[in-house]
Amino acid sequence: MGLRRFIEFLLLLAVLTRPLGLRADDSEDVIKKARALSASKHRDQAIRLLEDYLDQSEDGDVRLVYGLMLSWEGNYDQARKELNTVLLEHPAYTDAARALVNVELWSDHAESAEEITGRFLEREPGDRDLMVQRARALRVLKRRREALTLIQKLLQVSPRDKEALDLREGIQQDEQAWRTVFSQSNTWFSDGFSPWSEQSLSLKRGSAAGSTLFRFSRAHEFGYSSDQMEVDTYPHLWKGAYAYVNGGLSPDHNLYPHYRFGSDVYQNLSHGWEAAGGFRRLIFSSTRITVYTALVGRYHANWYFSGRTFITPDDAGASRSIQLQARRYFGHERYFSVRYGIGASPFEIRNLNQIGVLNSQSFTSDMNWYIGKWFVSASGGWASQDRINLGLQHQYNLGVSVARKF
Repeated sequence: MGLRRFIEFLLLLAVLTRPLGLRADDSEDVIKKARALSASKHRDQAIRLLEDYLDQSEDGDVRLVYGLMLSWEGNYDQARKELNTVLLEHPAYTDAARALVNVELWSDHAESAEEITGRFLEREPGDRDLMVQRARALRVLKRRREALTLIQKLLQVSPRDKEALDLREGIQQDEQAWRTVFSQSNTWFSDGFSPWSEQSLSLKRGSAAGSTLFRFSRAHEFGYSSDQMEVDTYPHLWKGAYAYVNGGLSPDHNLYPHYRFGSDVYQNLSHGWEAAGGFRRLIFSSTRITVYTALVGRYHANWYFSGRTFITPDDAGASRSIQLQARRYFGHERYFSVRYGIGASPFEIRNLNQIGVLNSQSFTSDMNWYIGKWFVSASGGWASQDRINLGLQHQYNLGVSVARKF
């Protein structure tokens, strides 16, 4: 066999023994296949395809797509590593920089995002995506004036840029630390049970350390009125974690618990997941109730999915309920959500109406929207429940609230 034929034989052998579709010169085909797999909800196969290619041949474009898909899966540490590798080989690769900035923002590393966008904007001062990303990082870092200046510069060029307009509105609202909220809710019962009516007035104060809310509520039922005063706080604990702390008092305790206490601790996890655990303690005139609660949630694109359980120990063992929620976000504080509940209570226990339920099912939906400084929220729901000594009962809920920042 001549030398030429021997070399051709080796090349053919190499092609035949290489995994199908992974030739060293077909990076564009690999990227197309990976994107098609990802679009058809087979992202795990797309990632494996890219990994197989990168095991055999180095290509900056393929590694960029690989890093992007890892970030979409919430694998931020590995995505950061891959994208940094691309930038090490190609320091001026703007697409890789944009992808890396998203990873830093999604993983709560706004300082790194700010540094990267600043460095690349020195080279490309008019890059629209980098300007928006930098403004987002500055917003997280509480450097709102710098963020607004950057957004205004972008809007001078593109006055109808929706993302920039939404971001400007959100930053402006961040600077309005106070918010007042008036709420009205009503519940009607299928068996002629006295309707429940409740009004509340809240004042909320936001700060870098967290937010605090003061709420006064008044309820009416059976010809009685009852008042309750509460304080909710949401302090930041450590990176990726915050708490919810509640305390309340009803001087008359006709319909509300005399005292109430509660707390949750929320922790952000990898891949867009979060978890929380806590308790509620309600002290009525004739009984005391302790409820333990746990939550698992996940953010995916514009959606948030969660499941929460409430466990109430008693002499007979423990009663349990589960609530499943799906929420779709449409921008800053704009969302629509639906929730399904099953178990011992259709909702979280807050008053006498929600005690003594043996089993229940519930379906509720709510929305939150705003125009300028005004926020409008609305909710509606239905529940079916078996109550001790009262049999089956249906209840219907409607609520609305109006809020304003200043």
